[in-house]
Amino acid sequence: MPQLKLNKCNLHYKILGRGKPIIFIHGWNGSSDSFQKFDFSTITKGYKVYLIDLPGYGKSPPIRNYSFQGLCNIINNFMEEKKIKKADLFGLCSGASICMDFCIRNPSKVKRLFLVEPCFSFPKSLVWLCYPAKKFPFLGIFLFYFLVRNKIVLRIICNLLSTNKKVVALKQFTKEKAKVSVDYMLMLHDYSKINHYKRLNKIKYKKAVIFIGKNTGKDIKKTSEKIRKVMKNCQIIKIKNASHFPVDENFEEFEQKFITELS
Repeated sequence: MPQLKLNKCNLHYKILGRGKPIIFIHGWNGSSDSFQKFDFSTITKGYKVYLIDLPGYGKSPPIRNYSFQGLCNIINNFMEEKKIKKADLFGLCSGASICMDFCIRNPSKVKRLFLVEPCFSFPKSLVWLCYPAKKFPFLGIFLFYFLVRNKIVLRIICNLLSTNKKVVALKQFTKEKAKVSVDYMLMLHDYSKINHYKRLNKIKYKKAVIFIGKNTGKDIKKTSEKIRKVMKNCQIIKIKNASHFPVDENFEEFEQKFITELS
């Protein structure tokens, strides 16, 4: 897997195909492997696909301070190094938020947005962890490691979820380093306090396609509808038999609809 040395960051990535650029951004506790189900032999016809491991995930080492502006700067530097003037962006969950934030900051560098389960709010189930994690970092990491990442606790929580979602949640929260997960969690919590719908006015005519599970949560549905109201060239596509992980829960339908929108 190639590595690109950027300012204060060593970024690992994969490149597939040739043609128009499209950059894939994974979500919280994910990596470029989050897209391993994709049939890139089909998608890459006419496209050059860039799969990035965000700092601290996959093979990219962590950085000292995490912020949306910092991550957007890293993506911008990556595009400059690869001589990408303008690209489509594809983001999963928090990766979708990163894509939107990058587009707001660099509208001339984004052609279209493909957003899966975007959400500007913060999970209520994790709010309790943010205060100790901010005031006492080691305590936050300890609590995250032994509670949120604990397989027994996760299985109890996941018993309320569908089978597919249970598997995804267990994989995501048990394989990543606790400190990196907490750093991203605090970044997302701070980000949720901003009114992003006003910021979206800067890109309200940008083409955007939102994919959500038909059975996804209320926060995701609410966020998606608000984004569609602000962005004039935006549509929402619902994936049947799926909740928060449509790429894993009903990949066949998702891939078919994504390829249709991409072409």
